[in-house]
Amino acid sequence: MSLSKKTAKKVYRFAQRLGEAATAKLDAATYPAHGTRLPPILLFAQPKSGSTFLHRAFRKTLQVPFTRIGAGGVFDAAIRYKELKAFAQGNAVCREHLPARRHLLDSIAGVGIKKVVLHIRDPRYSIVSWTKMVDRFIETRGMPGALLTCEMPMPADYATRPFQDRLAWQVENYLPRQVSWIESWLALAADNPPLDILITKYEEFSGDPKAYIRRVLTFHDVPFKESWIKLPDDSVGKNNIFSEKSADKWADIDPAIKAAAGAQVSAELCRRFDWKQSI
Repeated sequence: MSLSKKTAKKVYRFAQRLGEAATAKLDAATYPAHGTRLPPILLFAQPKSGSTFLHRAFRKTLQVPFTRIGAGGVFDAAIRYKELKAFAQGNAVCREHLPARRHLLDSIAGVGIKKVVLHIRDPRYSIVSWTKMVDRFIETRGMPGALLTCEMPMPADYATRPFQDRLAWQVENYLPRQVSWIESWLALAADNPPLDILITKYEEFSGDPKAYIRRVLTFHDVPFKESWIKLPDDSVGKNNIFSEKSADKWADIDPAIKAAAGAQVSAELCRRFDWKQSI
């Protein structure tokens, strides 16, 4: 069948609208949201803070889809307006690792979102998980994938270095960025933000995931029932969040690397979040 360019465009647009309508109906059946309208749940999470487990837990608990609003900008991270506007209608959960930027919060508040969650973890422990994640990316995506993940130049021989040398490089180069991410968000949260920010930490979540979910839902004024709360399959997080091996990620690590990591986190941060002064 041969179509003119004009006719082909019309058919294409019709098929696109038809597909969107069908998807909307399927979404309503797949994600019933307990038959009510729920507020959007937006988590700004530090990398390697258990955020994948969290967004899956909220998705199962609220019976809503997971969506993304973040995007790359020319000079910094950005938010896609169309996705943000749709997310603001509610019945969705979103998890992003976006940096602390006032204009992002202003845009989020501007579409009617009133509350967000800032979720953090002791970066001296998340950096070990981060290094292992980068290792997995190297196995599946090679160094191009690692470079895009770390967002900085990396040594050409990084992939062939022993694990502790890779960790030492991450401690020197990536860990300061994680600390800065936390401190920048805390400063923004304290500077009269345009919406309410609930600050949570990995340690409370890993200790009692259901209590954490209750706290976030209560913060969002969700009239939930206890029977709603559902956690992801046990396989999610078993090798990291809830594993006995995760109790001390620094066991058997060179003391010099441990000391370098420990020096990156201020005593003020440790006191505020009840983190150990030394690791």
